[in-house]
Amino acid sequence: GVAPGTYYLSAFLRDKDKFHSTRQKIEVGESKIDSIVLVMGGGAIIHGRMSTASGAPLPESRISVTLQAVGQEQATEYSYAQVNKDGAFEVANVADGSFTVATNSLESGWFVRSIHVGSEDIFQDGLQVEGGAVKGSLEIVLSNDGAQIEGTVTDNDKHEPLVGVVLKAKADPSTDYNYMRTQSATTDQHGHYVLKDLPPGKYRVTAKLAASGPGTAPVHSEPVFMTVGSREQRKLDFTLTLPKSE
Repeated sequence: GVAPGTYYLSAFLRDKDKFHSTRQKIEVGESKIDSIVLVMGGGAIIHGRMSTASGAPLPESRISVTLQAVGQEQATEYSYAQVNKDGAFEVANVADGSFTVATNSLESGWFVRSIHVGSEDIFQDGLQVEGGAVKGSLEIVLSNDGAQIEGTVTDNDKHEPLVGVVLKAKADPSTDYNYMRTQSATTDQHGHYVLKDLPPGKYRVTAKLAASGPGTAPVHSEPVFMTVGSREQRKLDFTLTLPKSE
């Protein structure tokens, strides 16, 4: 009763403190598949180190690293580890697959500047675990020299400030592995917003005002592309054309 197509067959086994897994791609056609053999293996052990771009000690907060699987067939798979004071960490029992890498509990003002395995940029290509192994150590660099974009959002007709507009800065190009770099802010009673602690790079910035009631649609701005550097402060204003009331 399985329709033709591409499927991923996964199996997991926990034996006390050990984790075994396997994942196999299966192409289903019109012919019957009589048997599938899955070979269970222990999950990968990923060693890594976290440091700061300036060489200063890590923030005092208790930082952890999370690996979240990408892809519908892997959506519930994740692993995590605490980072030691010297920056070393070890993520154990990681199943084969493609993963985003994120940090948790960073102090305010800090952000992840880069993540690499050798020359591979994890924000662009993701962490690839194949055959129970990765190609090297996971290197995470933190920084606190983020950029800032601020401005106001006004009504295009009356030039009055708009409250509650959501501003979003999304890394450009956007990938499945850098969504956590997206920053958002909401305008205050003066129509003012601040997007802060942005990692240096290029962003796609948009403004959106939610629908005002039944039968109305949200109001979106055209995207603005902006590149910011370390500690740079940029100003960006938006005007939104609101629907005419009848």
